[in-house]
Amino acid sequence: MEGQEGVYPLRVIRADSFDQSPDGREVHATGVVFEYRGYRVSAGEALGDLDTQVFALRGNVNVLGQNEVVRGDTVIVNFDARTFRVESGDVDLRKALFEKRVLTDLYLKAHEVQGDEELVTAESCSLTGCEYDHPHYAFAARKVTVIPDRKVVFDRVAVKALGRTLFTLPKFEIPLQRRTGGLAPDVGRNETEGFYAKFRYGFPIGQDSGVARLDITSKRGLGGGVLYDYASRFSKGYLQLHSDFNRNAGTLSFTATAQHQQRIGSIQFEGRHESSQFSYLTGLNTQTHRTTASLTLLGQPTGTTRLVLGRTENRSSFSNTTTLTATLADQRRIGTRFQSQASLSLFDTNSRSGSFIVERQALDARVSASYDFKEAIGELTYNQNIPIGATQNFASGIESVPVVTFRSDKNRLFGPSKHLPNFNLVFSAGNYKDNFAQRQVGRYFFDIQTSGGKQAPKGWLYQYSAGLTQGFYSDDTAQYVPSFNGSIGFRFTERTQTTLRYSYRRQHGFTPLTFDRTGSFHVASLDTLNEVLPGLRVGGQVGFDFNRDRQGDIAWQSPAVRLEYEPNETVRFRALSQYIPERHEWSTLRLDFSGKWNDLRIGATGRYDGIRHKWGSLNLFVDGLTIGRLRFATLLRYNGYLSRFDAAHFSFIYDLHCTEVILQVLQTNTGFRPGTEILFLIRLKALPFSSPFGIGRSGQPLDLGTGGF
Repeated sequence: MEGQEGVYPLRVIRADSFDQSPDGREVHATGVVFEYRGYRVSAGEALGDLDTQVFALRGNVNVLGQNEVVRGDTVIVNFDARTFRVESGDVDLRKALFEKRVLTDLYLKAHEVQGDEELVTAESCSLTGCEYDHPHYAFAARKVTVIPDRKVVFDRVAVKALGRTLFTLPKFEIPLQRRTGGLAPDVGRNETEGFYAKFRYGFPIGQDSGVARLDITSKRGLGGGVLYDYASRFSKGYLQLHSDFNRNAGTLSFTATAQHQQRIGSIQFEGRHESSQFSYLTGLNTQTHRTTASLTLLGQPTGTTRLVLGRTENRSSFSNTTTLTATLADQRRIGTRFQSQASLSLFDTNSRSGSFIVERQALDARVSASYDFKEAIGELTYNQNIPIGATQNFASGIESVPVVTFRSDKNRLFGPSKHLPNFNLVFSAGNYKDNFAQRQVGRYFFDIQTSGGKQAPKGWLYQYSAGLTQGFYSDDTAQYVPSFNGSIGFRFTERTQTTLRYSYRRQHGFTPLTFDRTGSFHVASLDTLNEVLPGLRVGGQVGFDFNRDRQGDIAWQSPAVRLEYEPNETVRFRALSQYIPERHEWSTLRLDFSGKWNDLRIGATGRYDGIRHKWGSLNLFVDGLTIGRLRFATLLRYNGYLSRFDAAHFSFIYDLHCTEVILQVLQTNTGFRPGTEILFLIRLKALPFSSPFGIGRSGQPLDLGTGGF
């Protein structure tokens, strides 16, 4: 039959009997297996209408789809609307339905289930992430509502484990947004809070979501918070608040965040506010407030227009800073050749720190437009900072008032010619105002760059890029800068290669504009890497600085030798040692090893200081070491200069099939809030989980220094 999106054939794989009405609209089959609109269906009996695409299925029904599997005695499926209804059956909600908001499939057993890709409801049911017929845990509820992109809501739910009811709740909700931080109780110890237990409870608020939080800590006392997440057809947003009372300092600390998005006709509104007081993240005596709001005009076929308002305030015992901004921005694209961007921003900044005051009240105007002339692209840029009030102890940088630029290349001027190398041309003319130097400079600028090369698995290979820039300025100065970067090498095999590299750049003349000062260098280097045995490669490198040689300094740069051993794709060992010509001694020896065997990963690095004759650092990473059901991971970073571990993280995860018991001991001795943190929790594998293992106190990843882990 022909649907709105095309023709959808009914493919019968097997059937005991199959009948179709004379008009081809209705079908009736028994003992049938068929495929239709991306579903594979088996049933004892099937009665379908190919116009409405509604099928009634009876007797040992199994409907296999990309996002769900439906089983039961009686199932009604609308293949066009992709809805289903099942009585006394099972529904497997696949993780693809949730778009990675859950990590495993969810399994429903219910007296009645109906739903689609946006909403699933079940009556007298149980939900679990365990695929066993007798699951290790389940949520038995009078009603379950699953909104795949937001939440799972339980009405009169009993939480069961190993066949026993642990507790019952009148309402319970599992939010699927990442900002909730999960609902598993968090028990542990750290240096800031002491021993702690943190609990979260999800509850519905009408069609919206709420999460309440209670923190019990030995050092800071009680803390709590709430998250309210809401959404409707034309709006969505959330409110989040957390506070605690520091009984040592006697101060109330809190963080609050609010975000809202609203569609009003052809206008999109977005607003966000953040406040914090006495937060250890910003300072015990600091208050911060940040507010932004934007209005975007929608429905414009040629561009977008936005109005953005902002206010930022930071207060402490020593300083006070307030900044107000208002920006009107517009982007246009007319046809395929013309596009423009324009913005008008009002800034009002006032900062006081003791007797030092910074003030700025200015209007910043920026315009850029481009037009494609086929042979070249023409650009016009203009930006100017216009004082409209007090300005004290503030400089606004360099302004373009205005600048015209033309850009072109080989293909635009001559087409895809094989006789000419690739090149790019830039010519610009305009005026610049340097507010640091308090002067205005006219500038005519020309730049030509060319590049090319040859790559091959074996034999000779080369790459090069060369260019010349020329600038003339209204103060009777001028500058030109030739540059060249090239390499030539010979590849004996895919794992054996010798390469000579050469780089040159030199400024001639003078430029009054700082962004035209590119610096000078004149360096050559040679490196080689040869496979002496299968998987074993030995090489070295050395550089020569011609500028240092001309000045009478030692010109040899970073002579080094290296060794690599890769017997297969999962094991790698590398060693690199550098020599200091000025000191006539080897300075550093770097070693790193990585290996992967199934789920086990091991990495180790070390750095030996040849001048001080000691190991400066030794790092070890192990993940996926499994003994029975216990999985172990560790990250160790040893500082040889201080004779201590900068970080020592240990993670123990005990697998209980569909759940995990997690114990983590995290010691970090550097950065903000150094100390030891102990974390213990039991989590459901189906729900996403983020761990502080391998994370520093400022949120930075703690790796081995090789970028490989």
